[in-house]
Amino acid sequence: EWTGRRLPDLLSIAGAPAAFEAIAGALERDGFWQGEVSVRQIDGEHRDVWLSYGTVRDEVGRATHRVAVLTDITRIRRTEEMLQHLAQYDPLTDLPNRVLIQARLTHALDVAARQNTQVAVMLLDLDNFKTINDGLGHAAGDEVLSAVALRLRSRLRAQDALGRQGGDEFMLVLEGL
Repeated sequence: EWTGRRLPDLLSIAGAPAAFEAIAGALERDGFWQGEVSVRQIDGEHRDVWLSYGTVRDEVGRATHRVAVLTDITRIRRTEEMLQHLAQYDPLTDLPNRVLIQARLTHALDVAARQNTQVAVMLLDLDNFKTINDGLGHAAGDEVLSAVALRLRSRLRAQDALGRQGGDEFMLVLEGL
């Protein structure tokens, strides 16, 4: 039974004090508030919800009670995150794609200029990769690319970056040299 209970007693909202203060201010000023909040359920799972919170008034304009409507948008947010990831990462190797690795290279060069350090860029192209794809099939080629990405990734320092340029080409950006 939620009737008569206050929103802070029902929901655990990320950044609760500031969020509830903003909501209370809007309710006092406008009689309505809506926005996205992250809530923690009783089982501890976090959900993203769209909260619409309004004041119900009687015929003379006095606030009689408040109504909150929560719409779970967790799946929408997760889908957006997945699409953002797919836009920046190669789906086969999960390495940064050409656009993202180029951005990381630009950033590394900017940092190197400020810190008076050097950056090494290594472009790797697998020899005879077409032979693997043609002779053993694309599934075998995909396995080779995934294995190469895994091996390269395991050899990098934390500050280095590895990306897949496309096809059988990889770029390593080695910073702080």
